[in-house]
Amino acid sequence: MTQSLSPSVSPADEITPFSFPRRGGLLVALFAAIYLHLRVQSIAFSIIFVVVMFILYRLYRIGRKIERGEINPELPEGRLRKIKRGIYSIVKAIPIIRPPQPEVVALQGVDLEICQGMFGLLGPNGAGKTTLMRNIVGVLEADRGSIKINGRDLDEHRDIFHGAIGYLPQDFGLYENMTPVEYLNYHATINGIYDIEKRHTLINQLLEGVGLEDRKHSKIKTFSGGMKQRVGIAQTLLHLPKIIVVDEPTAGLDPRERIRFRNLLSELAKDRIVIFSTHVVEDISSTCHDLAVLDRGRVVYRGSPAEMEQMARGKVFVATVPEDEFQKWREQLNVVQHSKSAEQVRMRFISEKPVPGLQAQSVQPTLEDAYMLLLGGKRESAQSVTDTTN
Repeated sequence: MTQSLSPSVSPADEITPFSFPRRGGLLVALFAAIYLHLRVQSIAFSIIFVVVMFILYRLYRIGRKIERGEINPELPEGRLRKIKRGIYSIVKAIPIIRPPQPEVVALQGVDLEICQGMFGLLGPNGAGKTTLMRNIVGVLEADRGSIKINGRDLDEHRDIFHGAIGYLPQDFGLYENMTPVEYLNYHATINGIYDIEKRHTLINQLLEGVGLEDRKHSKIKTFSGGMKQRVGIAQTLLHLPKIIVVDEPTAGLDPRERIRFRNLLSELAKDRIVIFSTHVVEDISSTCHDLAVLDRGRVVYRGSPAEMEQMARGKVFVATVPEDEFQKWREQLNVVQHSKSAEQVRMRFISEKPVPGLQAQSVQPTLEDAYMLLLGGKRESAQSVTDTTN
């Protein structure tokens, strides 16, 4: 599977406002009113039309002032602030006259070739992982680039590959008053699997494969988060897809459920492509032999986890400092982990070279260390992920 994308994704409801001269709107309104008056022969109608057009024109001018920064819609000045705030809210709500929304470029120059097995897509929240997943499965359409399967363009041959790609999004709905058997039977029926014997055999095989055979007649609402994820995987496998795309599948799962779910995906990847998107480094390190790291819509790494770890060799250090000095070092260094004992703080940090004035020991890097190195030394991200003060 070869994938090459560089889409620019804008908000779905974004409309670029029309542009016309300062007094052009009034002239258009007057000419339109004269024309309507001649056709309709109603002075009252023409007056109302001119008034409405004048109001819209004034709202348009307010929108342009907001766009240029001449008006702060959150902090109106002068008298009648509440009324002004209401007018600004109206301006921002009307598509044609509101200020243009800034374009969001979700993916830039993404070029990946994905083969059979477990492929990890790692990146922080907002990196573009979900956008890429939705492009692959056809939920979103890229404005540039292409996705090819066995040399065939996916957009041009979507009907051929229908059913060959299974998708488990980050948030998916289940009919929780149903049992897994009822739920899968329903989805199999509406997706064209009409043979009763074939359908029941397939459902039993899927439930056995995802480890829910003993709970197949229990209500889904009684299941844990991990068990619901497994029901979702079983639904995805109804058409036996050769490509499975899962987006943040372990979010919210406890460690035992996360391990069980990763092992299930590894089993499925033996004879198909499984694209596994996550921001949890541990999920990738234990299951994937091939991965890519996305950051701000760009691929910043492509290779194996072992090769990625080697990128951080000689750049990861451990040091113990007094508690009253820790904050100073924390502000200067890219600290990825720290723990406190008595009045000492042991910290693990990333640095291109030894730090003068600090006795630190170089240690073997982990995949998480290499990941934080690739993200460019974002200390706040590191602390929020791996801060383990005791």
